[in-house]
Amino acid sequence: MNKKIALGSAVVLLGALYGGATWYAGERAQQRYQEALGEVRKVMGADGVVSQQYQRGFWTSQAQTVLQWTPPAEPAEDGAAPVPATPLRLRLDSTVRHGPLAGFRLAAAVVETRMALDGLDEHARKLLERTSAPTLTVVHHWTGSNDLVLDVPAGEVSEGENLIRWKALRYDMALSADRTRLRGDMQWPELTLRVHEDPKEALADDEDEAGQEPEVASTMAMAFVGLRGDFDVRIEDGLWLLAPGTSQGRLDKLTVELQEQGAQPKALVALQDMDFKAAIERKDAVFGWNVTMQSKGKIGPMALDSFSLREEVSRIDVEAVRLFQQALVGAYRASAAADAKAAFAPEAPWLATLAQAAPRLLAALPAYAVEIKATVGGKEGSLKYGAQIKSAPDQTLVEERGWGPALLKHSALDASVRLPKAWIPLIAEAVGKPVPAPDELNALLGMAQAQGFLTQETDHIASSVQVDAGQVRLNGKTMQMPQLGGAQ
Repeated sequence: MNKKIALGSAVVLLGALYGGATWYAGERAQQRYQEALGEVRKVMGADGVVSQQYQRGFWTSQAQTVLQWTPPAEPAEDGAAPVPATPLRLRLDSTVRHGPLAGFRLAAAVVETRMALDGLDEHARKLLERTSAPTLTVVHHWTGSNDLVLDVPAGEVSEGENLIRWKALRYDMALSADRTRLRGDMQWPELTLRVHEDPKEALADDEDEAGQEPEVASTMAMAFVGLRGDFDVRIEDGLWLLAPGTSQGRLDKLTVELQEQGAQPKALVALQDMDFKAAIERKDAVFGWNVTMQSKGKIGPMALDSFSLREEVSRIDVEAVRLFQQALVGAYRASAAADAKAAFAPEAPWLATLAQAAPRLLAALPAYAVEIKATVGGKEGSLKYGAQIKSAPDQTLVEERGWGPALLKHSALDASVRLPKAWIPLIAEAVGKPVPAPDELNALLGMAQAQGFLTQETDHIASSVQVDAGQVRLNGKTMQMPQLGGAQ
């Protein structure tokens, strides 16, 4: 009997402890909800949250939040008052399951949120009738960290012959307890876009003044197949626009086709096995990043044994990025609260913030460089170009002659190309030009070399140009620089 009493007491005690933990988890989940709304209001402003409800339950709670953004009003003709745009509303319906066992998982809470657009007109509803609402599932761990899963179901949006179709997209992410590290991966099996252009519709039944036949209708189709990747970034000092970290991914296939009315589809791009990597680093007061991509396939009729791209950006001022973030938020709020003319007037506060970012950005002496390589038929060609600010532009020169001449005086640009001679007939064919005969090609190349436009090697042609402090050098020879805005 005593054992039964003891066992019963233990069960009651465990039940009380579990119930207490569930009550505490529910209380903490509601606090997190309010904290999240506070962060949203910081970005969207007080008017961004139209309504919010939270119905607290013991095991589960229900929450609904409606966010709103109003596009800028289009200015009316003849000085009439602008016509206000229809506000766009995003409804978030959330089910909050309280811990300590939330949704059969050991967690403080599990929140499942469905997203839907409210207030759509009949046309918009018809466009979206073949789509389903995305869902976001957030697991709040007792440690303060979070796991997040974003699911976008397969869908399609079409109007006439224009189309966007996608298969289900999924993001799996993990956010650290201090909200400074975000890791995750994504999978998107397929995305298809089709854009149709009809010149006759653009003419609006007006006849061509020259009496020429209008261009034929055409359809551009793009397909991305087998996109996947992962990322690991660190959010420092609230700098969400550029977060130090790495990402990498792979795209199985990218195709672009053009079909003109009455003709067979023409393949413009067909790349496969595309691998890409990106890394952003912060060193004290500046950012830098590099992006690499490797692939193979065809561009037009040219079969690429390999294709690679490398992009590097360095010395991007951290404070300039912060000011640019503030300008973006300010532009959003201004466009949501005023008509388009007022939001983008020269005296708009967000434009002043943007103007503060520009001198800081240039003072850090940013640099940009790209290198593209391709191999066709065993022959490699390359293209390089870049630019850098060598010294901060003089503000007096900017005020007198404008940004163009000032940047030209204080910057350096360079570009070089090296192409196999065997590529020239393939390039001519790709752009629809007559393929030159060997003797004609040699004569053209010799003439170009004599005029200083290129140099010839045994199997390649090459050319380079540098612009430094307003001086231009083409293949090592100084050339006359055209005048820009009175620049000397």
